[in-house]
Amino acid sequence: MKTLYQTDLIRELRYNLDKAKRLQEALTRSPKCKSKNYVPKSKPPLKTYKHVHWSSFDPPFTFTDHLQPSSWFDGNVKMEIETVARRALTQYCHDNNVSLTFVKTSYGMHQYLGIQGKEYMIDVITKERITIRLHLLRYHNLNPIVLQDSNPLFLQKTVNFVVPLSNVRTRFREFMETYDRVCLQLQEQCKLHLVVYGNKDLDSIKESIKKYRQKYPSAAFNVIPTNGTFSRGRALHIGISTLQAKDLLFMCDVDMTLERNFLNRCRQNAIQGQRIYYPEVFKYYNMDYVYKFEKKPTITYQINRYHGHWCTYGYGMVCMHKSDYVRIGGYNLSIVGWGGEDVKLADKALKSGYDVMRTPDPALSHRYHLKVCPSYLSKGQYTQCIASRDEDIADKRRLADYVQYLENQCNVKKNS
Repeated sequence: MKTLYQTDLIRELRYNLDKAKRLQEALTRSPKCKSKNYVPKSKPPLKTYKHVHWSSFDPPFTFTDHLQPSSWFDGNVKMEIETVARRALTQYCHDNNVSLTFVKTSYGMHQYLGIQGKEYMIDVITKERITIRLHLLRYHNLNPIVLQDSNPLFLQKTVNFVVPLSNVRTRFREFMETYDRVCLQLQEQCKLHLVVYGNKDLDSIKESIKKYRQKYPSAAFNVIPTNGTFSRGRALHIGISTLQAKDLLFMCDVDMTLERNFLNRCRQNAIQGQRIYYPEVFKYYNMDYVYKFEKKPTITYQINRYHGHWCTYGYGMVCMHKSDYVRIGGYNLSIVGWGGEDVKLADKALKSGYDVMRTPDPALSHRYHLKVCPSYLSKGQYTQCIASRDEDIADKRRLADYVQYLENQCNVKKNS
């Protein structure tokens, strides 16, 4: 019988093999490189499950959506990133006739291009107190580093939060505490648009927003009441329809916890007319199971395999401009309830030729809550809901320990 470790190892090997095959298929369709500044563009996948994800690093950690959610940013990984960043910064200075001194990398992403090499997006902090994003490719058999585009980061664009709400009074209070801490207290350029289904929580939500308006007179809030059977896609569409074409959107759920760094990534990674940013959310497990047999520590939320997992199957959180949302056709408004509308929107973005950036974002996490799967969901939605609910309970090793504990308890009762 295979152990849990062997099963996990086999799963990871199969994942890597499948990823390598998809990359090889893409490379065989790519044209030959015509010049040192030419970027091979393979035909983009038309489905989200074929899309290759980026890995990210935010020192002192790196993040991947494989078995180990996070690891230390040191050794060969750190040396590789800093080496290509220094060389790319030197090339940037030469091309723009400026003098900048490398200090450190603050954040970045990288992905493999199969046998060709590797692609990087690295935010570099210089001695002159300028942060520059370097987008580069490192080939195996050509010019080692090809600088694609680079520019200083001036992050002033307003992020419009669009949040659907339905019977979530307690969770809404937790969300507003996060929004207050990250956006209001720090005076970030943000606006909050709440689409509220039904009248059950409408009065309490309006009262809560009234208090925040009094505390922060310059803050922008928009409460949009609506009725009917709840539909996440329709709720987001209603909120988006109140905005302008140039506005930057963040489609967000009420269970999200975020840090300030995420706002900058949303602004950086969503480029109007070109790129849509789909951050991978870290979903925390039920801590009652995580610490079933030991005392719960003071700090319980950490990005590791025992506390949660990267939600590779969910595309609900997205940063994009309204004009891009309209261009790709928006949400499927016939879908009722939760689930399905996010993946279909991402598929539309891929089919429309957009660069869909998908990478783990350590500044965005999902708080655990008991998930209810309503009977009115379609068969596909209900199956996905059950699978997601089960996945969010705990790490499989913890669950195996718990099952073993229950079996031992049953044996003790039988023998007593």
